[in-house]
Amino acid sequence: MRPETVLYALNEFHARAMVMGRHLNTVLSQLEETSKLSAEIESLQRELAEANNRRQEVSLQLGSVKNERSQLLAKRNVLKTHCRDFEKKDEDSFPIGIGVGGSSSSMKLHFP
Repeated sequence: MRPETVLYALNEFHARAMVMGRHLNTVLSQLEETSKLSAEIESLQRELAEANNRRQEVSLQLGSVKNERSQLLAKRNVLKTHCRDFEKKDEDSFPIGIGVGGSSSSMKLHFP
């Protein structure tokens, strides 16, 4: 084999090795970014899971508060009805103008 042929073959091998090296460098650098992105995705998934858990907790608390509000409104309506009944009985038991305080209208309770 002639020395020029060996040099030519070595140059070709070197050139291809350089191209492959650059390609591998590009691929490996992308893998680093990919692993960083994977880590970031995992972190975001954990944060999303935590946010969903918190949302469920708040939703349960909201349901509890709505239930309590509904019960309190029902009690308020019962109390309003009792007060109206007592006022009606008071008006029926005293003639107009002869009650405690001069008039039965001054004794009425007002609810919003």
